[in-house]
Amino acid sequence: MAGLLAAAKRGDARETERLIKAGSRLRVTDDDGANALHLAAFNGHPDTTQVLVELGASIESKTTRGETPLLLAASQGRAEVAQVLLNAGARVDAVDALGNTAAHFAAKNNHVRVLEVRNCHPPTPPLRHPGPRAMPHLCAIVSSPKALVEGKAPLQARNNRDGMMPLHLASIYGKAETAELLARSGAPLKARTKSGRTPVDLARQEKFKQVENAIEFHANRRLLAEGSSSPGDDDDDSGPHAPDPREAYAAGFDPRTPYMVSNGQEELLLPTLAMGGAALLLPYLFYRLLVSLHQRGAAKMRGHGVA
Repeated sequence: MAGLLAAAKRGDARETERLIKAGSRLRVTDDDGANALHLAAFNGHPDTTQVLVELGASIESKTTRGETPLLLAASQGRAEVAQVLLNAGARVDAVDALGNTAAHFAAKNNHVRVLEVRNCHPPTPPLRHPGPRAMPHLCAIVSSPKALVEGKAPLQARNNRDGMMPLHLASIYGKAETAELLARSGAPLKARTKSGRTPVDLARQEKFKQVENAIEFHANRRLLAEGSSSPGDDDDDSGPHAPDPREAYAAGFDPRTPYMVSNGQEELLLPTLAMGGAALLLPYLFYRLLVSLHQRGAAKMRGHGVA
């Protein structure tokens, strides 16, 4: 392996810089078409990635399989490297030869930190060789979804082979944490693959109950937020609709037990609460308390002969 490729692969930022300034070509690749930036990204070296970007490496260059540095970083869960590349302007909607985006790779492998990387502008003047410790000064990895889960385009992208979106992959591989993040961030919940399967269908097929619960919870939450039971604009390939929580409440809800009655069946609410369901449950319980107090007051008034 050429000296520059070897230095980038092992993460030797100083040697990488020295070789480039001595005349090593950034376009040199290995047998798979991977250049120095691809190797630094794949192996998780943010310092070396920063050096290569600053010295002119192409952030959108592709391997023989069509992988950009960002795609490789996402596939391996290299959040710090993804941060450097996004700050440099890497495209989140870039795809490989099979139509997979960085979000596809991160979802399949449950790399939540990559999906949560925040995209922001680099400081002025730019930091040289920031490294993981200095990375928060560039832009922290935070819980609020940004970058790869920002906007609908990356989350609606389908791969070429089976028409799967990132949420389909998280569902079929049982990646509950990733599925919850994608659903919370606006990923289409009812879109179908080429074989006609929705994310919930895939989770049920593989018996990933936690994934199924997470997706159905967010489907219900969207219905409540929209104030309508009609499909949202993300459901161009609409599938079976999740139960409407308002119907469940009308059918009956016992606040003394962690169960919600929906379509005549009891559904355990504890997984929903773990996914953040308290945000919906607490207002409802408060509403039930007000209704109960009103009913008691009305009963007392009737007892005193007040119509």
